[in-house]
Amino acid sequence: MRQRVGIESLAGAVPHRYLDIADLARACPEAQIVVLEAIGVESSVFATDPSLANARVYFEMSRMATVLQRTIPTLIARLGAHRLMFGTGMPLKIPGPALLKLELLDAPADVKAQVASGNIERLLRW
Repeated sequence: MRQRVGIESLAGAVPHRYLDIADLARACPEAQIVVLEAIGVESSVFATDPSLANARVYFEMSRMATVLQRTIPTLIARLGAHRLMFGTGMPLKIPGPALLKLELLDAPADVKAQVASGNIERLLRW
């Protein structure tokens, strides 16, 4: 049976959190890990360590920046669009800002579709 592991990272910008998640990914290479409310990924071990290039770790984008800091486009370039997942942070947040980030994302339509729903559908095998 495939193991699914979800990790909510409310303090995602703290580098040791990503080191812990990287250790988990290495210890359980078959696990699929989704980091919710991920921030700071672009400067984390996942963006700098080539040994984690094939880790089954995915990052939900509700707290990431797409326009000013260009975090989402940077992560697409570094990790690939297949590692990012759309999320809104609901029910604690309203969905408008997350939808706007997706709309303003400077990426081809197929990449937006992959991030918007394709990645989670693939992960859940829908």
